[in-house]
Amino acid sequence: MAGKRLHWPRSQLWWSRGRPFENRIYGTNVPVVDAVVTPTGPELRRRRPAFTADLEFRLTGGSERTVELLTLMAAVATFLNRNRWIEMARDPEDSGAGMARWDLDMLGEFRTALDGPDDVRAFTCGFVVRGFDVDEGLPIDFTKTVVSPQLDTEALPTGGEN
Repeated sequence: MAGKRLHWPRSQLWWSRGRPFENRIYGTNVPVVDAVVTPTGPELRRRRPAFTADLEFRLTGGSERTVELLTLMAAVATFLNRNRWIEMARDPEDSGAGMARWDLDMLGEFRTALDGPDDVRAFTCGFVVRGFDVDEGLPIDFTKTVVSPQLDTEALPTGGEN
């Protein structure tokens, strides 16, 4: 099974690679406009909204002992119930960039197999991390910026004249 492996004395945890699913609730539907310097001068670049996805993971735990497996299941359930978000630094080298936070939800129920081959007991459960922006949005077009703004004004008559 692909993914990371965590070790306990006789127990192991594996998690699968995340499968992306489109999420239109957490996505923004507003095009983004950036000022970009090009060889012809400054321009505005409009981009489509980013593709926002949920990542679904499958977690599998195994042990040779039933008590260890149940303890491992309880630890995973406690972690998923107590931690509603996953939080990471936006830029690890810039502490002023802030933190990014995504929702973390359990997906389905725990499933156990206590009578596996080679006297191995196992459980599986799923969890989902919601609201990843997968791309920055594709460029729509470039438009020239206003280089030298002008405003034509007309003097208004003062209040005393008729």
